[in-house]
Amino acid sequence: MTYKSRSLSSVSIIALVSNIVIAAPLMAQTVHITAPQTAPNDAALDTQVITGPITEYSGQLQVTVIGSRASGADATAEINIRGIKDDIEQNNSGEINIQVTGGVADSSANAGTGATAAITIDGIEGTIENDNVGSIAVKGVSKSAITSGGGHASVKVNVKAVDDRILGDNLGHLSSYAEAGEAIAQGSGNANASVEGFGTYLDVEGDNVGTIKAEGYAGTATSKTGIAYADADITGIDNDLEGENKGLIDIVAKGGDARTEGSERATSYALAIGVKGYTERNSGSILVDADNRDATAASTNGEANAAADVYGVHGNLLVENSGQISVISSAGSSETSGVSTANSKTLAVGVNGYIQNNSGHVLVDADGRDAKALSAGGNADASAEAYGTRSDLNDDNSGEIKASAHAGKAIGFKAEANAVAKGVDNTLKGDNMGIIHAEAFAGQATSTGTTGDGAFASAEVVGVDDYIEGNNSGDIVVFGQGGKATANGTGSANASVESIGVYNGIRNSDPNVTTDNLGMVAAYGTGGTASSVGGNAYGYADVTGLDGSLGGENKGLIKAIAIGKSAITQSDQIANAEGLAIGVKGDADANSGTILVQATGGTAQSANAVKANGSANAFGIGYVDGSTRYGVEGAFTNTGFIKVEATAGTANSVQDKAIAYGVVLNGATTLNNSGLIVASATGGAGAEAYQVHAGSNALTVNSYGILFNDDLTENFSGTIQADNPNNVAFNSATLHVHHSNSTKVNEAYEIPDLVAGQDVQQFAHLDTSGVVGHGWSVEAVESSWGTTNQEVIFRFAPDVSSPQLVAQQQYGVIDATQRIGAGLLTDLMFEAENAGGEGLLLSYEGTPVSDAEKAVADMAGQSNTSGSYGVFYAAPLHLSQQNQNDSLGYSASTTGVVTGYNRVISSDLIVGANVFYGHSALDFDGVYDQAKETVDTYGVGVQGAYRKDAMLFTGQSTFYHTNNTYKDSSAQAKETYDSQNLLTRVAASYIWEHGNNIFSPEFGLSHLWHSRGAFSVDNQGVPDVRYDAISNHQFSVDASFGWTGTYQVQDGELKANLRAGLRQILGDGGFKDVLRSGANGVATVRSDQDQTLARASASLDYTKGNFGASIGVLGEYGEDTRDTAFFGHVSYKF
Repeated sequence: MTYKSRSLSSVSIIALVSNIVIAAPLMAQTVHITAPQTAPNDAALDTQVITGPITEYSGQLQVTVIGSRASGADATAEINIRGIKDDIEQNNSGEINIQVTGGVADSSANAGTGATAAITIDGIEGTIENDNVGSIAVKGVSKSAITSGGGHASVKVNVKAVDDRILGDNLGHLSSYAEAGEAIAQGSGNANASVEGFGTYLDVEGDNVGTIKAEGYAGTATSKTGIAYADADITGIDNDLEGENKGLIDIVAKGGDARTEGSERATSYALAIGVKGYTERNSGSILVDADNRDATAASTNGEANAAADVYGVHGNLLVENSGQISVISSAGSSETSGVSTANSKTLAVGVNGYIQNNSGHVLVDADGRDAKALSAGGNADASAEAYGTRSDLNDDNSGEIKASAHAGKAIGFKAEANAVAKGVDNTLKGDNMGIIHAEAFAGQATSTGTTGDGAFASAEVVGVDDYIEGNNSGDIVVFGQGGKATANGTGSANASVESIGVYNGIRNSDPNVTTDNLGMVAAYGTGGTASSVGGNAYGYADVTGLDGSLGGENKGLIKAIAIGKSAITQSDQIANAEGLAIGVKGDADANSGTILVQATGGTAQSANAVKANGSANAFGIGYVDGSTRYGVEGAFTNTGFIKVEATAGTANSVQDKAIAYGVVLNGATTLNNSGLIVASATGGAGAEAYQVHAGSNALTVNSYGILFNDDLTENFSGTIQADNPNNVAFNSATLHVHHSNSTKVNEAYEIPDLVAGQDVQQFAHLDTSGVVGHGWSVEAVESSWGTTNQEVIFRFAPDVSSPQLVAQQQYGVIDATQRIGAGLLTDLMFEAENAGGEGLLLSYEGTPVSDAEKAVADMAGQSNTSGSYGVFYAAPLHLSQQNQNDSLGYSASTTGVVTGYNRVISSDLIVGANVFYGHSALDFDGVYDQAKETVDTYGVGVQGAYRKDAMLFTGQSTFYHTNNTYKDSSAQAKETYDSQNLLTRVAASYIWEHGNNIFSPEFGLSHLWHSRGAFSVDNQGVPDVRYDAISNHQFSVDASFGWTGTYQVQDGELKANLRAGLRQILGDGGFKDVLRSGANGVATVRSDQDQTLARASASLDYTKGNFGASIGVLGEYGEDTRDTAFFGHVSYKF
């Protein structure tokens, strides 16, 4: 059953068909058909394998058809084949596979008659009245047809997996493949090498859970003077998908090669569609590709069309897209030598209707970079257009919508290589929590002839092409790039760019609903190069973040950057290379975020200098152009940052005018500005920069923020514009102070007059909350505060330094490794003494001395007995450290390992060496709250012990290098630096033995050398801090009392060790830092650390034969310091 008319050849045949079995549909059937030649000019075939209707199909049907050759008048080798003709009343769970290789038709010897070698395949020519669970695959590949005179030649291929509808779900696989051959019309006839392919020819009333795949590759069509068709028209579902797409729809269409030498058209157009109607939901994938990169359409005097159009869903998406819709189109080459049109346009559309809700991905790419359009005397178009959705997004967007357009190259009487990209081509009626990206890159357009209609290579890019009714907490980013336009005649050359984040702003039609920007709206645009002999030239950039009002507050980022490029005309015409950038074109209630606007003019050249425009115009909020004015009114609050910059280009080699306005008033306004507004303009005559442009409107200032730096007077003197200065009133205003890297300390700043022509006491109150950064402060100069010349002065006096604190923390790490090493030295010395000077490790009797006895002892786990021996050891450790200083403290965690080798020379002399690696992570609190630092420590050391009677002398020295990475909560405030250190300690102990107990009072002396190169921390929002290079020395003494108890445990020995004492840092600790900040701030900071600290340690050692192991804990504690280390060690003696 068919519900659409189709243009198919109807051929009456009597076929000799081999191996056709018209049998029960449950059987496996393999059918081979060779089209019969019933006459020399007739090799047509029109048949079906199974005739329905049938109840259900669950069999396997494999059909192979081979075309034959037909020659003579009206030669036909057309093939029409159907797997099942009529409906399947229940499910299809079977497999239907039809492959057709076309025949050859030649009527060239019979001028004026046609030749057709077309193919039409229907897997099922009827309805599947329930579900498709099986597989239906059709493939047709045509060969050739040739005519002469007025005869038409056709090798067109039309394939459909289901030539009707599916009333249930598609759970299986539908596949259609069409590939056309070569059609040659040697006379005035038409040549057709087009392809058409469909998954289903009508709707799917349930869901698509399976796969629908359709591919079409047009062939070669050549006509002497007739029409040449090499089109590809491929669709997955050629109507509605009434349920949900949960599976895959995969479509590919490629145009072919169409050529004619006459005045008729040549077309190699490609059209690819996923779903031609509407669909309820998409949670699967819709992938559609119209690829005409290799397509060619050429006509001598007629129209040439190598365009490519692609649609993911041609209708509406009724409920939600949570899956992926990805479409790409690429136009080919079109060429005509006459006055007709050469069309190589590229169009890509994700959803051609509306989307109710999007939480998935809509990715659209109109890639016309390989497109070329050439018309000798007509229009040539190689433009590209991309749209995420062509209508509203009715609810929220929490997914991703991306539209990208790249235009190609056009040469013609009128040449167009424009690029248009829009994410949402209408209103976004809910919230945007996702990503909307759009980018447009214009191509190259050249207009030929002295009276050409112009060259157009402009770019238009819009994120949302109307307004957002809800909040924006996502990202809206657009970028546009003008192309190259060259008009050799009197026509215009346009290579401009228009880039808009949200066309009508973020606002709700209900005035009681507040809509905010909490995310990012960023618009970028760079003009192109435009040159015209006798017409206007446009290379400007017009960029706007919100091209309308913001119904609430900007809490996020709004960014607009416009760069004009080049506009040159040789006549008395307009040359416009302006850079125009606007953050918010209309009104806004408040800004607590960031608005960054930058406009740069280009190069303009005209025979009439008055008509050349290389200006730059930048507006943060609002817009002024002559009598046209938009802006804020009522109450406006800025607690954030607004920065506008304008840098003019040149007009006829003279720098043009630059304008930069931070906030424009469009009515009486009360201003609360505790944040910063910065405006700067660099240009020629008439350049002006104002933080606030009041015009004729009344302005009441309740508060104002000022940045104190070297450019104070330049930036803030007269920075509030008013037609009448008396219209500006300071209402018991508060001065909000801000500082920067160029702020000077200990020098008074005089506050400039903010309103030109007004000399009044501007501020009654001083707010210093904007002066942040440790050590910074500001105060009013009391003697000036009640006058019109008010002054403030800054101070920089930090009292702590985080690198000092980290150096002390790292001392604790290395000190812990030395205390572990000292314990190992002491234990070795005690063991050597207990062995009576023989180097024994255990106090067992019966010492083997021969080689055989040594081998037996080793096998038994007993010790080596040579006079000197070595000990290899490894000791992992974990430290938990805290500094609870009120001004600046930290919590640190360190994990590391020390490994080394000791050599017992004799019972009274031991020497050794060690290496260490540790990783520390510090979290600061106090003045550096939210800051962190990580440290990688690499150490190498030596140690030794000497015993003389009851006295034990030990010495250790460790050189360690640290790699430090500091960062705070700002991603920009991150810095790395290194340090070199040497910790040396010598100690003397008295050994007193009593039974199996050893008591050892000890006195030690330590020296730490700490060296660090200069470095700086680049902060965000506060001045940077620079640290000078340092070389510090610190001395300390310690005294402690230790006890060791030795116990025999089976075949081994267990030792318990305890030690407690004090460490005293001598002098003031010796640590100092020189910190610099601002323009001239410098301060010397000395460490504030505990001078007296309690020390304690405890461990259990077990030794058996040549192996030893221990676990222990040690610590150091003061008023602020809490260092605790847990360690273990293993050793092997040989």
